[in-house]
Amino acid sequence: MIVAPFRVLLLGWNEAPRSGEAAVPLVRPLVGRLAPLAPLAVMLPHLPAPAFAASPDLRVTGLAELDLTNDLNARANPRPAAWRHPAAPYVGATLGGPGSYTAPAAPYQGATPREAASIATTAQVQAKSSPDAPKPNSMPAPVEASGLPGPPPEVAAADLLINRDDFAREAEPEAGEARKLDQVSAETLPEPEPEPTEPPRVRATLTEALAALGVDLPATTDLNFQVIQYARFATRRALQEDFAVIYAVDWPTWLAGMEIRQLTGRPLVLHVHELAQERGAEGASGWSLALERLALRRADLVLAASDDVARLLLERYQLSPERLRMVPLTDTATVNTILHQLETRLSGHPAAAPLFPPTP
Repeated sequence: MIVAPFRVLLLGWNEAPRSGEAAVPLVRPLVGRLAPLAPLAVMLPHLPAPAFAASPDLRVTGLAELDLTNDLNARANPRPAAWRHPAAPYVGATLGGPGSYTAPAAPYQGATPREAASIATTAQVQAKSSPDAPKPNSMPAPVEASGLPGPPPEVAAADLLINRDDFAREAEPEAGEARKLDQVSAETLPEPEPEPTEPPRVRATLTEALAALGVDLPATTDLNFQVIQYARFATRRALQEDFAVIYAVDWPTWLAGMEIRQLTGRPLVLHVHELAQERGAEGASGWSLALERLALRRADLVLAASDDVARLLLERYQLSPERLRMVPLTDTATVNTILHQLETRLSGHPAAAPLFPPTP
């Protein structure tokens, strides 16, 4: 277990180019400027080369290099009331015990076969005992299109035929017709089975998922899988860290930031350099647009890297001025001040300055 106190948990991404983005935030210069000002625990998909310079107040973790057995044994939740299993029958609920979810009564979906058979047997007994129940193999009186009742069911089916002679012929085909039926044709061949539209999905193992974070994908590749695996392992690793503030400096780390915030209750700060629509995320990568909307709603504070980004955030997401600040990524001193104020305000420090002083 890691017990060294680290004030800021910095969630960063590797600096490989990404298609459609004006510029990828450079993590190494940011860490180099911020480390002398604040103790940092940095999490990246994989360690860069060359490695960061050693520092007592800096710990850099590459998730791809972690050991599944020793490095990801999360400790107990420091805020157990922050999240609980949902009540049954929702996914994730634990079954059993008083008040637990049980299978519904037949004939509803999910009923046990025994219950379904019991309901069917009861229905048959009631049908036999009821004097008004129709007799087996009996035909109800048909109703004509005009709404008047048709011929009584006692009338034989042959008496309803328009031309009984045509239907009274032998059903056996003639010799010539039989030979034709024996011939194989396109009409008699069975229809080919439709080809699967997509290959069956295979669930990646933990080792494969962790190894996926060690690869810098081509610029045009969708980052969906890596973003999910980063959040998956960064969340487990973060529970071993002692930190006060979560600082997510790039949009692929926002999913992890929301998960860690949910489990620990620590404030989440997002640094926005470009919005999803400007990156062209409306099409095949529309999931990043949904991630952006969710993250911006749940973040405690949003830092816009430029005036244009701040304007777009106000127009599209109506962020309140109390949750939005314009801070370039290179202004490390302001970033450090904001993170420190969040920490002191959270801890109730008597000397804590207001995070957003009133405008004169």
